[in-house]
Amino acid sequence: MKKKTKENIFKVFVIILFFISIFSIIMPRALGNYDELWNFNFANQMANGLIPYRDFNMIQTPLMPMVCSIFLKIFGQELIVMRVLAVILNLMIFYVSYKILSYLKVSKPLILGTLISIFLILQKYMYIDYNLGLLLILLLIIYLELRKTTQKLELHIKYDILIGILSGLCFTLKQSIGMVAIIAIVGYQILKVKNKNDLILFIKIALFRALGALIPIGILIIYLICNNALKDFISYAILGIGTFSNNIPYTRLIFGKIKITFVLSILVPILLIIMLIITLVKRRKVVTIFTVFSLTSFLLVFPISDEIHFYIGIVPILIYISYLISRFLRGINWKNRKKKKYIFLRTFLSCVIILSSIYFGYMNIKKNIDYFRNMDTQTLMNGYKYITMSEYTKKKIEIVDNFILSQNKPVYILDAEAVLFRIPINQYYKDYDMFLKGNLGKDGEEGQIQKLEADDNKIILIRKDTIKRNWQNPEEVRNYVKENYTKVGSISIFDIYE
Repeated sequence: MKKKTKENIFKVFVIILFFISIFSIIMPRALGNYDELWNFNFANQMANGLIPYRDFNMIQTPLMPMVCSIFLKIFGQELIVMRVLAVILNLMIFYVSYKILSYLKVSKPLILGTLISIFLILQKYMYIDYNLGLLLILLLIIYLELRKTTQKLELHIKYDILIGILSGLCFTLKQSIGMVAIIAIVGYQILKVKNKNDLILFIKIALFRALGALIPIGILIIYLICNNALKDFISYAILGIGTFSNNIPYTRLIFGKIKITFVLSILVPILLIIMLIITLVKRRKVVTIFTVFSLTSFLLVFPISDEIHFYIGIVPILIYISYLISRFLRGINWKNRKKKKYIFLRTFLSCVIILSSIYFGYMNIKKNIDYFRNMDTQTLMNGYKYITMSEYTKKKIEIVDNFILSQNKPVYILDAEAVLFRIPINQYYKDYDMFLKGNLGKDGEEGQIQKLEADDNKIILIRKDTIKRNWQNPEEVRNYVKENYTKVGSISIFDIYE
């Protein structure tokens, strides 16, 4: 009973510590991250009654904005609501990570050290994001598989359907990783097949898991058909991806300036290869589960191998590394060591981690106090209420929005930042407000040029030549505008064409 009480106290401590820390990172953050704005805009448009693909362009499957739109409808269509949801999402990631480490009997100081390490590498990227949603579900699958899966094949109908549903939810968050997750949960148990009876049992397990996966996928397809959006879904989320010609090579992580990224970008693939070999040879439960789902999560890194995708994608393998360290420490025969030295070392390391955690929590509490103390200085702009915003950003939005509202014809902003200006005035133009390569449907940039040619009544804004553009900017469309329209002036960061 005493042990259980200690466990509960430690669990509460972890939850409070990471709630304070995550809140202090997300809530005071200054406005300006494109991914946050795009995800908010998706959810905002759904809250306005628009249908994804049919009415606005996006390439991932729509579960995340669909869920967020419900909360926006209830609590108000403001970015701050999305940030509260981001706090909850990220806290759940750390809680499930804690549950996995705890189930694997990792020591409490090492659990804290692992979670703080994950926090430190993820803190810049904590938003409401479908990649983080995928990570949460993959961690849930790992936890359930660790608890239920055995060395031998066993059929548990309710459990297998639940695992299938979770993999199907991965598909409704991001179709590419979702397909891999479904194949993983259905197929990896074939490694346990040793005879004909095992093969029959494997087929039954695979069928129930596949059935579970089809439940959320089937609901999504019905939703798209009922809203006459299936054709547009195929255009944007399937065929449109073929027009995405930009990528960031993995070598950029290796040869980048951040040392920890350099080390991990080399270490992680090597460890994954070793894990895969051990899985194929030994077929042990823990390493097999972590190998399958660490590989699935690692696919998030491609084709855009930047820091955000990399750090989110390697979380499962970081948890596995912690488990390996824990096993190594447990395997040392401490009885043959000098007991006093061991006790001193263990106590010292535990105190360092616990004191670091307290300091870590204190600094984040201070950030939260400062944020709430300065609430009256935050913007009250529609959509961005109580969000920290620089004077430059605020002025830029006001200048551009006043210009848009003063015109008697539509103003199209052909730029990645368009959404920043559209949200406060509650305007939306399909394709133009997330103007990126790969996000324009199956016809790509040529389709957008034809769309502009067919529309005579418009004003076009493109970013000035002297200001850096997003790396995914559709340059063919930009060049078409410069060659076929007349520049009539400038406003803030944009040139005006008619």
